[in-house]
Amino acid sequence: MAADGTTAAELFEKGRLSETLAAYSKEDGDQYSPQKAVYTACNRATAKLGLEMFRACIRDLDDAIRIDQYALRAYLLKDQAFRGLGKPDQAREALEAGIEAGKEGGDVVLYVQLVESLRQLNASPTPGRPTAQDGEGSTTPTHAPSATAPPANCGNLGAKGSSPREQEEPSPKDGDGLKDSGADDGEGTATPADADGGGKGGGEAIGEEVDGGGDDNGSAGTAGTTGIDESAAGGKPGGKKKKKKKKKSKTAKTKWEGEEDASGKRLTLTANKEGGGGVVVEGLPGVLAASDISPVLLEAARAQLCHAVGDPDVDNLIALGYLQVNTGNYRKAVELFRGLLSIRPGLVGAHLGLGSALALLGGMEHAVASFSAAIEADPLEPDCWKRRGQTRAALGHAVGALSDLDRAVELFNGRDPDVLHQRGMVYHKLRYFSRAVSDFSEVVKSSVDSKTDWNMMALCRGQLGEPEAAEEAYRQALAIDPSFKEAWTNLGSLLRDWGKGEKALGAFDNALSLDTAYVHAYHLRGLCKHGMGDHKGAQADFMRGLFYDGQDEHCRYMAALCMHARGQLEEAARCYDALLSLKPGHQAWYTRECCVYLWSNIRRPWREFSPDAELDPEFKEAWCKRHDPMTLRHYTRHRKPTGAQARVTLAEVRTTPPAKPLSSPDDKTDTIKTAAANFAKPDVVESVLRAAAPIGPGIQLRCPGFLSNSRQHRMFGLASLELAQLVRRHWDSVKAGGTGAIVPDAGSSRSVAGKLPAGGGGVGGHPVGYRDLFDVAVRWRQLSEPNDPVWWIDRLTTGAFKEGFGLQTPMVNGQLKVVRYYPYYPMALDLMKSLMCEQSSLSEETKAAISHPDAGLAELYEAIGHDHWVVTPCQRSSLGPGSEGRIMEGTRLTIVANNPEGFEFTIRTPGTPERWRQYEDELCAVWGKLTAAFCEGDSPAADCRGEEGEANNREDVVCDLILTMFYYWVNFGPLSRGSAACGYIVLSGLMAAAGWRLTEPLPVNVQMDWEAILRPNPEEFIKKAGPWLRRTRRREDVLEGVQPVPAAFPTPLEAIKALNGL
Repeated sequence: MAADGTTAAELFEKGRLSETLAAYSKEDGDQYSPQKAVYTACNRATAKLGLEMFRACIRDLDDAIRIDQYALRAYLLKDQAFRGLGKPDQAREALEAGIEAGKEGGDVVLYVQLVESLRQLNASPTPGRPTAQDGEGSTTPTHAPSATAPPANCGNLGAKGSSPREQEEPSPKDGDGLKDSGADDGEGTATPADADGGGKGGGEAIGEEVDGGGDDNGSAGTAGTTGIDESAAGGKPGGKKKKKKKKKSKTAKTKWEGEEDASGKRLTLTANKEGGGGVVVEGLPGVLAASDISPVLLEAARAQLCHAVGDPDVDNLIALGYLQVNTGNYRKAVELFRGLLSIRPGLVGAHLGLGSALALLGGMEHAVASFSAAIEADPLEPDCWKRRGQTRAALGHAVGALSDLDRAVELFNGRDPDVLHQRGMVYHKLRYFSRAVSDFSEVVKSSVDSKTDWNMMALCRGQLGEPEAAEEAYRQALAIDPSFKEAWTNLGSLLRDWGKGEKALGAFDNALSLDTAYVHAYHLRGLCKHGMGDHKGAQADFMRGLFYDGQDEHCRYMAALCMHARGQLEEAARCYDALLSLKPGHQAWYTRECCVYLWSNIRRPWREFSPDAELDPEFKEAWCKRHDPMTLRHYTRHRKPTGAQARVTLAEVRTTPPAKPLSSPDDKTDTIKTAAANFAKPDVVESVLRAAAPIGPGIQLRCPGFLSNSRQHRMFGLASLELAQLVRRHWDSVKAGGTGAIVPDAGSSRSVAGKLPAGGGGVGGHPVGYRDLFDVAVRWRQLSEPNDPVWWIDRLTTGAFKEGFGLQTPMVNGQLKVVRYYPYYPMALDLMKSLMCEQSSLSEETKAAISHPDAGLAELYEAIGHDHWVVTPCQRSSLGPGSEGRIMEGTRLTIVANNPEGFEFTIRTPGTPERWRQYEDELCAVWGKLTAAFCEGDSPAADCRGEEGEANNREDVVCDLILTMFYYWVNFGPLSRGSAACGYIVLSGLMAAAGWRLTEPLPVNVQMDWEAILRPNPEEFIKKAGPWLRRTRRREDVLEGVQPVPAAFPTPLEAIKALNGL
């Protein structure tokens, strides 16, 4: 502090650098926490940098890096210091070290700046000496409230070219691949005449754009010719035209003179000896064109001409025009064809060539007009229909394109593979996936080099929900060309969606081995790792994507999400802000608000942490519905916390050294003990982690489409354990004659009495109710994955709740058989048939039709004639048989026609207030029965079988009541997302509280929530689930000797650290 009381931070902000250093030297360094020490060292170094004390600056920065290797700001400042010393090699080493550290953790904004600085350094062999103002954020001290580094200048790094994402064809979720422009941009655009004559492009893109094709008979492809190599023709596609003065040929080896037309004009081609040869065109209105194309090549092109008229002179001119197109001289071709058509307007070949040249220049509408003129001249020429169809497809006029291509197929008698390819592409765009598969199948039968058609067939198979057939098609494409990186990437995406994570990673690795700058593959591999719970690895992939394209919003958003989930909240917030500065309406707006809220509450007591009770209902509803955040006019954004206590460093939320995920206690490498050593209370943490580890994998569904997610396993184990401890405490109190355990109102989403605590809870607490059990599960589920809006529906806006906020899960979506849920399609379809006969006024004939075993969605829809839904019954157990209101509304099985083909077959669950009240009454009743059943006997539960193996009645009652609670919960569906996962947590936790360990995972190809939803009462569900639960339960008190979970992880900060794994 200076003599006038000014702090070092304030002195630095005022640019008083010498006084800043003096003030820092007087401060006691021991008072700093490690993170504050890093910030102080960086500020001191920045001041020294401004005074050109470069070596002293570097010493401070080395100290900062020793404390925190992820302090990216220190690497940026070292770069400037070394450049000030004239040592570019050391500056480069500092930047490279920072980039490597940034791939694992740290601020994305600073990471992008490191990459940009390295690019600039590599581009400048003699970097100049910087000043303090040259460095990003070097004008303010970083520990002061105003010292947050300013937003990065997120320019396109582009050191290795533009993002591959812009040049690829669609992955299964990335669009349809049909471009809106036919300009010659090097992307295999949807034009009727590509300049290379190479047919369908050789797999330059994932989904292969609609292009000119090109076959051996010249009926398609490059302006009507095939087999003409562009390199042999001279010139390159899109190259600059060489301007030549108009000169008369002095010497001619050959001369062609055409017949005079009606006006007496004569068309002439002469071989030109000047300038190394070529030909000269004379006789066209206003045209005296010279070309470098040799007469020999021209004659060869004429020989292969498809639309010849028999006049050698005219055919030579048409061939010359085609060669102009194929060598990139589009404007010269347009000039030539228009001149020719002014004399001979009925030339089909000239109209086709003109249309192709115009399309390649981007004049798609004019190209359509030229192709239409060709059709008028010869309506039986299939090439005319084909080209107009291609061009209409490029314009997005898919229906018209399909009509033209259908006619072309008819005229070609289905024998032209290129037109089938083009029609298949249009079918794909229109989402006629089955029809597209049929066309691509015909192409691969007749074409040896058909990798792009195998690739497109695989994309369509994936959209139909046929993963086995899709994988086989990708394998066929890769057998033809193992270096087809886009097919590897698409295969990885398919395997990820199929739930085969390790195989998917292998496919992405293959793609990246072929192209280390393939940003799209980094993004998809990162998504796969994210879905498998490896947020650290995912973040590294997203950072690599940003290394090659600093503007990639997908990688930037997902990197921010990974930081958010891992507790790097300050860095995540800055990354969100940088993205929102470019795209204000991005959904990052919502996750940014949740990030700042968590940041403000990161050291709050865990039991009082309740985002559901404290975040704005309108905000939560808008996020669930993906509304534009600008519509939230009355919402007040959260402010970032300030001060040293608000800072959370990567060192605080990660465990070192890196080790394997949570393992069983008998593992040779005791990773749990290693992880626990990183916490303030290692013995307490170790106790909890050991108990939670074997529980975690119990959440894993062994069904197609579900990745094994290690982070969610950790969440499941810890949440189950905390819930079990709460329930056991409650039951012990009841057995002792008390009222039960008390939970704080501050941490409850709603009190058991049904009153909404103001501001998220009042003072005091209440006895444990059913909702408190699920609050534990919801809190962990919210913290584990910030990308998911998991909210209690009754805590959304009053309007949304009264209207019945609905949940929807598809089994069939158009033609897509949803890989996760389609296995329950037969059961749901049979139930819908039965309920349609019961709930709809249908004739006996119609009932017979829809009840037929072979009747599918089409037959059901035809019988009703419109969109339709039926309500599944859910019987109440708290009321006796025959009681009024005994049947509650379960879910709604719904059929909706889906354009262009197929249907949506979904379950839709409305959250209306009356339905809500009924299910809450039922769950409260079941909770009461379960407490009474357990507390009647000794605890923990005895073995479920007697001497003769007969079921113990009391234990079976407890077990059945736990299944009953699960049954009503998943039918209730009270969360905007994650109801099933929270139901599994409560089932697992209740079994542990009752003194059982589950020794087997969930059955293969069984989803307990769907089994419950599609059954009318808990008794039917218990018949299905009860045998598995009784078989897998084993008498073992998993809670014995385990410390309370909130004692091990007293704040969200420690809970995040536990979720981050080892």
